[in-house]
Amino acid sequence: MCLRAVKEYSIECIDHLFMESGHSQMEVDSVHSTIENACRNQDVYAPTDYYKIISMARRGQPYRVHVLNTENFHDYKALSESTMKNRNKASDGSVVKWLKVKWFRYDKECPDKIFFSYDYSGEFKALETDFGRKGRRPKTTPRLKNLYQVPPSISAAKHRDLVSLCKEKAVPSDYHSFYLGLKHHENVRDTLADTDVDDEEP
Repeated sequence: MCLRAVKEYSIECIDHLFMESGHSQMEVDSVHSTIENACRNQDVYAPTDYYKIISMARRGQPYRVHVLNTENFHDYKALSESTMKNRNKASDGSVVKWLKVKWFRYDKECPDKIFFSYDYSGEFKALETDFGRKGRRPKTTPRLKNLYQVPPSISAAKHRDLVSLCKEKAVPSDYHSFYLGLKHHENVRDTLADTDVDDEEP
């Protein structure tokens, strides 16, 4: 994704640094805190409710909410697999220690390489993409495809639960059409995100 950005847009360089544990305070933390405070004691029955809550979370300088649709999500995994076959060795022949990487750099002047460093000194090694390998250069740049051709479905079991909540009036009638119209399928498996550490019972 970052290589594509420096190739196709007016971006000279992207530096992607991984923060040290315990030293991760940054400006966006205050944004998250402001939104979390705005969501407290608010009734939220559908994702669209969050648009208004977030946009009104900061009165002096309101946040701008950009609503994304299915076509806004792209399959960068497929693009990555088609442009980079060898992820284990750097251009100098050394083995890449992925868990120790602290800094990635993507440079418009070297659009066929991914630079990385194990510390913050700026001493970089390089990973070659297939566009930079002699004899393996693809004829054309792989096309970026949409991640979904149609909106993804939820499981049939989850849909039944949501419909049940509508019938029991736990969800206001204004939202029923949203839940009744959700795409669902028996073959879709329910998945739950890992529990947040802060949400776990003591």
